[in-house]
Amino acid sequence: MAEAKKKTQEALTFAELQAKMQISKKSKQGVKFTFRNAEDIETHFKTLKSGWYLNLTDKLLEVAGRLFVVATVTVSNGEESHASESLAELDHVPVMNNY
Repeated sequence: MAEAKKKTQEALTFAELQAKMQISKKSKQGVKFTFRNAEDIETHFKTLKSGWYLNLTDKLLEVAGRLFVVATVTVSNGEESHASESLAELDHVPVMNNY
């Protein structure tokens, strides 16, 4: 059974994994930038069956009273590991007074 599982995985190199993980960015009405979300990344990654493991984490960081999300993605295949971080500032949410 383990042998059959190994045959279904492609055992990609990191460079090949990067090439196959090129996901187009999305845009929404009213948003000034294009983006990828964690769900799209994870969904695409699962389809590859590459022999690599994906770990997505995020944390909040405050700098001079401004909030940022620090998103980190790490991929590992048991022998090597690669990580990348990205920051995005949280914008103020307008408060609507309905009274």
